[in-house]
Amino acid sequence: MTKPADKCNHAARKYISLGPHFRIDADNPQFGERGKLSYLLYSYTDDEDKHAEFLSADGTWSVFNDRSIEIVGGAKNEADKGQDVTIVAKTGELVIQADGNGAVRIKGPNIVIEATEDLDLKAGRNITFTSDDKVVVTSNQMDIAATSGNVAKGFAIDLVSQAFSGSFVGADVLLKLIGGASPIKLPFLG
Repeated sequence: MTKPADKCNHAARKYISLGPHFRIDADNPQFGERGKLSYLLYSYTDDEDKHAEFLSADGTWSVFNDRSIEIVGGAKNEADKGQDVTIVAKTGELVIQADGNGAVRIKGPNIVIEATEDLDLKAGRNITFTSDDKVVVTSNQMDIAATSGNVAKGFAIDLVSQAFSGSFVGADVLLKLIGGASPIKLPFLG
């Protein structure tokens, strides 16, 4: 909560205006959401697109920008495969979030996602793997739970196979009647 101006000690505050579009404000005693500001850099364009970066009393550094933010590094690095940009979260989570309808894209000739413990992929709708060559899955144990699709049919865990398991009606007969594909043949299933 903002502290009233008449209750603040403004003696330590330094305020510098460098033209109409850029200001530096240091040791502003008025409280923001995270306490007083150690410093604030504020600027805006002729089209009134605003930019602010500041350090709050709780140690949070914040950057706000009305338009895009671009970080480019490594133009003069000599190592072809060195790290040009590094983002490290020392103790907590690292969150990259797109709040609008845009996608989060990671592009590069090779992408490695490495977890020292668990890797969870969650989607509200579909997960699609597409490869021009091959997809390799290597694991000590793999569990598949599905009620439809060619993998479920190949393992006979699809809903049709489960509904008629133990009966004289085979899944192949039912699939012909309802127009489904034949179960896939997996060499390790026989």
